[in-house]
Amino acid sequence: MGFNDNDVWMIGCSNSSFALKHPRSRKPMRSSLVSFGQQLKKTSPTSSNLHLSYMGENHINFYAGAPPLNRLSFQRHSSSLLSQHLQNPLTKFLPFHGLQPLITQSTQSITFLSWQDVRPILGDGPFYKDDSAGTIKHLQGAQILPSGRKAPKLIFLGTDEKNQSEHSKTLMTKEMDPTLNKENPPIFALDVTGLEQELGEDGPSLMDRIFLKQGERKWVDSRAAAVHFAPWEAGVFALARSMVDWNSRNKFCAGCGNEVYSTWGGWKLSCSTALEATPENSSACPSLKSLTNHCYPRTDCAVIMAIISLDGDKILLGRQKAWPKGMYSCLAGFLEPGESFEEAVRREVYEESGVVVNEVMYHSSQPWPYPANLMVGCFGWADENQTIRLDLDNELEDARWFSRQELLTILADPNGTVINRTEQSYFDAEKKHQLPTASSSIPFRLPPATAIAGVLTSAWAKKKVIGFGKEVDGGASKI
Repeated sequence: MGFNDNDVWMIGCSNSSFALKHPRSRKPMRSSLVSFGQQLKKTSPTSSNLHLSYMGENHINFYAGAPPLNRLSFQRHSSSLLSQHLQNPLTKFLPFHGLQPLITQSTQSITFLSWQDVRPILGDGPFYKDDSAGTIKHLQGAQILPSGRKAPKLIFLGTDEKNQSEHSKTLMTKEMDPTLNKENPPIFALDVTGLEQELGEDGPSLMDRIFLKQGERKWVDSRAAAVHFAPWEAGVFALARSMVDWNSRNKFCAGCGNEVYSTWGGWKLSCSTALEATPENSSACPSLKSLTNHCYPRTDCAVIMAIISLDGDKILLGRQKAWPKGMYSCLAGFLEPGESFEEAVRREVYEESGVVVNEVMYHSSQPWPYPANLMVGCFGWADENQTIRLDLDNELEDARWFSRQELLTILADPNGTVINRTEQSYFDAEKKHQLPTASSSIPFRLPPATAIAGVLTSAWAKKKVIGFGKEVDGGASKI
C-alpha cells in the first residue's frame, strides 16, 4: 500500500495537492500473503543471473545538498551565537509566505535577502527577546527552555560553505564567535506568513517594499519554481521549506493540547506550560516528567523502486487514476514500522501490482520537501511473466512492463519528461477533473530528472546502473 493521488509520477509517491499522506489502513490479505511467500521461495533467482555488485559512486539527487550547508547543530542551543549569526552583515535570509518561496522574476532564481533588507521587520534585538533563552533549566529531570521566538518565525539553517577556503574549514567550533567567519555567511529561513496583519495598516506597503520590490520579485508555487533552481539552491530550499512547514504545522502539544513554542533556532518545539512550571504544578503536561519533552522535526521515509525483469530488458511502471493520461512512474510507498527497506519494496510492489520481487538493490535517496520525506530509491528484480493484479489495494489504474527502447524514445523526446507550470497548477485536489492529457506526439510520459523516479528510470534505460546483467558496467548495493 503506497501513496495516493498525484505525486508518484514525479517522485514515485503521491497524495492530493503534492503533500504526502500516511498510508491508510490495509484490509487483511491472509491468502494473498501466503501466495506471496510461496512465490518468493519458488522464483528467487540465483546470483549467477543477477550479476550483483557493490555500490558505485554516490549519486546526488535534486534537493540534496550539493554541497550541503554546514548546519552547525551544536550552536543552535546558544542564544548569543544565534543572535550574532542573525545580525551578521553577511547573513542571508530565505523568505517564505504561505510556504511559497520568493523568486526574482528576471532570473527565475530563488531570492536571498540581506540583514539590512529584513531589518525593518526583525528589529535590532537578539534572536530571542530574552537573551538567556539558551539556558537549560531542569524540572524533575525534564529539560525546559525559556520562550523562543514568536513571529516572524526564523529557522537557523547553517552556513554557506560552498566557497570555503582551507582556513575556514576548521574555524567554526562550538563556542567560536560567528563574526570571525568572514567567508561562510549564515543562512536563515524566514516565515512571514500573516505578517501583513501584524504590522497594521502599513503592513502591505512595507511587505511590498521589502519582499516584492515593486514587482521585481514574486511569491510562487514551490514545485513549479524549484525546477529552475540551481542544485545548491534546491538543497537549501528543501531544508528551509520542510522546517518552515514543520514549525507552522505543529502548533499544539501532543501531551496536553496547550500551545508549543519554537526554540533551538527553530529545531525544537516545547510545551508552553513549561514556562510557568514549578515542582508543585508540573503535572499539567506529561512532557514535563521526562527527558523526552521536546518535539523534533520529522522525516517520513518512503521507498521508490524501479522493478526490472529477470532478463534485464523490461521495467515495471504504473500510473494513478488521478494523473494526466499517459503518465507512468515507479511504484512507491511509505516505510511501515518494523520494516526494512527491502521488505517495504517487496510489500509495496506486491500490494500495488501483485508482482513478487526477488533481489533488491539500493541506488540513492532524495529529500522531498512536500512536506518532509526521504525517498529511498531502489531497483528490484521480478519475473515479468507473473500476472499483474490491480485489485489488491486498488491504488493503480494501470501497471505494465515497458521495454528499454520504449523508455529511450520518450527520454529523447523534448516533451517526454516535461511538466510545465500550467500542469503543476492542476495538481490540486480541487482540480483533478481538469487534469490535462498527455501530448499526442508521445504515447506516455516519464518523470523529470529532478525527481528520483526520473533518475531511476533513466539510469536503467541508458544502462548506467551497476548490477543489471553482463552488458551493464558499474554496480549498486544489494540489500
